[in-house]
Amino acid sequence: MSGYSRHITTVLEDLSVELIWEIFDHMWYHEIYTAFQGLNSHVDSIIQGMKHRIDGAKMQKYTDHVLPISINVDNVVFIKLGWEIGEFLLKYPLEIFSKSLRSLKLDNFKKQYISETIDKLACLKRLTRLTIRFSRVYSYEPDVNELRHVFDVVFREATSLKHLNLFHTHSGEEALLIDLHTITTNLQTIAIYTLRLNDFIRLLSYVPNVKLMEMSVSINHGGITILPSEQIPTMGSLCQLSLFIWRGLELQPHIQSLLQKMPNMKQLTIQGYGDWSHVDGERWENILKTFCKRIKKFSLHITINVSKSSRCVTDIESKWRTAFWLEINTAVKRSYPYTFDLLFSVETNITVVQ
Repeated sequence: MSGYSRHITTVLEDLSVELIWEIFDHMWYHEIYTAFQGLNSHVDSIIQGMKHRIDGAKMQKYTDHVLPISINVDNVVFIKLGWEIGEFLLKYPLEIFSKSLRSLKLDNFKKQYISETIDKLACLKRLTRLTIRFSRVYSYEPDVNELRHVFDVVFREATSLKHLNLFHTHSGEEALLIDLHTITTNLQTIAIYTLRLNDFIRLLSYVPNVKLMEMSVSINHGGITILPSEQIPTMGSLCQLSLFIWRGLELQPHIQSLLQKMPNMKQLTIQGYGDWSHVDGERWENILKTFCKRIKKFSLHITINVSKSSRCVTDIESKWRTAFWLEINTAVKRSYPYTFDLLFSVETNITVVQ
């Protein structure tokens, strides 16, 4: 029929439940609720039956200014809380999500809420992912005893955890990991900023199954003792390690002791502050050949203060032009982010280490 065009309209009800879930997976629960709740009984049943992801800050705006939101606590799998944590916990204490919650993220976290969150972790039997980013405001930052308590509860009582990210700004001299000698966890990935070197070594015995580790490591008070490899447990599952090192930490003696106990390392990243010994290509060649037989990717990003150094940068670069480094297509770069700081970077993608 000439001039006739047929318009086909697809409405939400025509979509399969699985496809609607796929769409809703990209939205926060308060967005789904305010946009679709009450549309019809079919959509309402889908919303009530799906898994909920809650952003406390965004939901707070809706509950204060738009309309109340009904939460099926048995379907909440992810909660993100920030500045609004106090008001949220008054309405929804964490323990009511014990049957469903799998991921909890605490941003700009204040020590005043440790008892209402960290101390409730044992109730969250299905929690597999936890992120804690402590506030940097002095009055809200935890002291050493409060941090010790947080580590103790997380490692001792949050037994279902698989992934942990913990960020704090405490820079005191005291150890944070104490009295945890009998603890072993099921963590598979862990990121902590920052730990003293001795705490980092203690941590390894608590996470024998970890596969990916990101750590910011600083110098021990009173100097450094080279780590005996027998004090370090074998980390057979660990295949990806990223270390950020602070000024004053001599890396080379310790990295050899560490890598001896990490036989399946495939990706190694070292970044932070150091001196010329941290970017010695000859040393790194020997380390990779000796201890990293399965390495696939090696990255090194070290900032060096060169104001009092007469060392020639080209001499250092020459050690990265040996047959070993050339064969694995090593890229060496240098830049000066600040007047007296040299950022020395090395990137490799390794096929075989001979």
